[in-house]
Amino acid sequence: MPISLDRFSFSTVAMGGDLEHKLEAIRGAGFGSVELWASDLLKHPGGAHAAAQAVKDSGLKVGSFQMLRDFDSGPREARAQKIEVAKNLMQIMQSVDARLLRVSATTSPFSTDNIDQAAEDLATLATLAIPLGMKIGFEALPNAMWIRDYAQAWEVVQRANCPNLGVVVNAFHVFVRKSPLDALRQIPVEKIALVPLADFVMDFEHPAEVLQHQRVFPGEGSQRFGELLKLLEGQGYRGDYAFEVLNDGYGNAKPSFVAERGRTSVDWLNAQTTA
Repeated sequence: MPISLDRFSFSTVAMGGDLEHKLEAIRGAGFGSVELWASDLLKHPGGAHAAAQAVKDSGLKVGSFQMLRDFDSGPREARAQKIEVAKNLMQIMQSVDARLLRVSATTSPFSTDNIDQAAEDLATLATLAIPLGMKIGFEALPNAMWIRDYAQAWEVVQRANCPNLGVVVNAFHVFVRKSPLDALRQIPVEKIALVPLADFVMDFEHPAEVLQHQRVFPGEGSQRFGELLKLLEGQGYRGDYAFEVLNDGYGNAKPSFVAERGRTSVDWLNAQTTA
């Protein structure tokens, strides 16, 4: 059965130009959901209020919100400051009715490899989000200090044991690290908060290279998305997918051109998944 278009969102980071043009292009390509970054609002020429109004006027749902960094496993003396940063982000999220905050595993050299501390920090964050009706999606990073794989992120989420805390399974990171897909079967589908999508053509040999802006849309690269999506859908995943295609070339193109490539990718993904 094809994956409904309304389960795909489009990250503004995949486009250049101003926020209004991005939103118009995403809507024009048939998408109903957008992934916003804090900078979309905080750096808007008209201010955060004008940016929030533009999002509301677009009619697009905010599927997810990026990005809280270096929250887990840091020095105890910095914890209060990190919590204030998180609270500020959640206030911004409220202005656009965003319900999912993506949190990346720490890259700080001042962090600790204590997995219980990471779980405790995330449990604190998830508790802050509960009265706001928000969820937290925890994401491993290939260049993180300690948590570099979705299986490790799942272990932290399990230990935190919060109903509104889940794992972000980033397809680009899965493929670039050559992570085994079978381990996804160990994660209950209701604990998968989001699945960001991006393909690539070259075979990265070093984890640091994944941050280069050379991603393309699924179907434009060489990764096995059919296998990934068949596994997820077969397990009963009915959450969202988000196009997070970091590419300097797309950033210099018209937003409508980039959005249409995303729309073409949806069709390609469905063809792969139902084949």
